[in-house]
Amino acid sequence: MFDLKARRGQLVRLALALACISALALTVAACGSSSSSSSGSATSEAASGETETAASTEAGPEKAGKTAEAGSSPKETIGWVDLIASGAMQRRFQSYFEAAAEYLGWKFELQDAKGDPVAANKLAITMLNEGVSALVDSCADSAPMRPAIELAKQKGIPIVQVGCEMTDEEAFDASFPIPDEAAATKLGEYVASQIGQGSQVAMLDDTTILSGKIRTEAIKEALSSKGAEIVGEQSVDLTDVVGASRKTTSAYLTANPELKAIIAIYDFFAAPAGETIKSAGKGNQVGVYSFFADSVNAPYMEQPNSPLKAVVDGPVEQVSLLAADQLLAYFEGKEDFNSAAVSELEIPLKIYTAEDLPKLGPDYLSPYPVKPYLEKFEQKWEQEYGIK
Repeated sequence: MFDLKARRGQLVRLALALACISALALTVAACGSSSSSSSGSATSEAASGETETAASTEAGPEKAGKTAEAGSSPKETIGWVDLIASGAMQRRFQSYFEAAAEYLGWKFELQDAKGDPVAANKLAITMLNEGVSALVDSCADSAPMRPAIELAKQKGIPIVQVGCEMTDEEAFDASFPIPDEAAATKLGEYVASQIGQGSQVAMLDDTTILSGKIRTEAIKEALSSKGAEIVGEQSVDLTDVVGASRKTTSAYLTANPELKAIIAIYDFFAAPAGETIKSAGKGNQVGVYSFFADSVNAPYMEQPNSPLKAVVDGPVEQVSLLAADQLLAYFEGKEDFNSAAVSELEIPLKIYTAEDLPKLGPDYLSPYPVKPYLEKFEQKWEQEYGIK
C-alpha cells in the first residue's frame, strides 16, 4: 500500500535538496546560509534589479509605528511577494488579505515574481530594505527565499507564508498552506469515477512548488486505487505556463490515442490544455480536471462543450485572513505566531461542474465572497482590540 505520509516526507527532503543545489548555482548566498544579501542574477526583469510593482493599493495613512490609537489598528505597510501574482487562485489569496488590510487601515504592496522563485527572493529583499512592517510570501518556497528570510530575521520584520506547502515551514514566523492533499484526493477519486477502470490519464505537473508534488502524489494514489492508468507526468514550466501547457498536452494526445483525461495540477494549466484538446478535435473524448472554480476556470467551464469538466474547490482563501489576524496580534504585542491555527479553519471541499457553478458576474473572482469570512475576523478584532 502506498504510504502518502512517508512519500510526502521523501518529497520534502528531495525538494529541499534540489532547491539547495539550485540556490548554489543561482545565488551568491548558499541555501541555508545566514547571509542577508540578495541572490545572483535571475532570468526576470525583477531579478535583474528592476523591481516593478505589479499593483499597490493604499488603504489608509502611512505607517505610524506599533502603537495604535484606541479603537484602531496600527497603520502598517504589508509587503506581499507572489510567485505568480496573475494566477486566478493567487488573486483570491490577495483579495482576501487586501480586504483585511483595507479594514485595518494597512497599506498593501504587491510584487509579482512571474513564476521565478529566485526573483521572488530578490523582490522580498527589496521590500525588506524599503522598510515594510511585515512581509507575506505567497507560494515561493522557503529554500530559494532563504536569504530574504534571514534578512527579515536580522531586521526584526515578521515574514509569513500564505497558500502553499513549504519544504521548511518553520523557516517562516508562520506558514498557512491550504489543504492540498485532501483536495487532490477528492479530485482524483472523482476523475476515476467519471472515466472508468483502466482508462488512461495524463497529468500536467509541477516541480517548483511543493504543493504541486503533494497534489500529484495524492491524485496518483486515488487514481491507482480505482484502476485508472496514468500514462504521463510532465512538469510544466511556470515561466511559460500557456506555451508549456499546450506543448505537453499536445504530446500526450499524440502519444496516447485512447487518453480519457488530463489533470491540471494548477488552475492556470487547465484552459491551455483544454484549448489544445479542442484544436486536436478531441473535445468529446478527453476531459480536463483541475483545481478551483476561479475567475479563469469557472467562465471556461461554462462555455458550451468546454473540455474542462470539473474542479475541486473550497473557501481556502481564509488562510489570508488568518495571516492578517496573526500579524495584527503581533503588531498589538498580544501573542506569538501560530502556524497550527490553520487546522482550525473550516474548509469544506466541493466538486464543481458546469451544472452547479455559482452565478458569474463581471467582477467574479471566487465562489466564496470575502464578506462572511471577513466579518468573523472583524468581530474578533473588535472584541480583542476595539477595532471597528
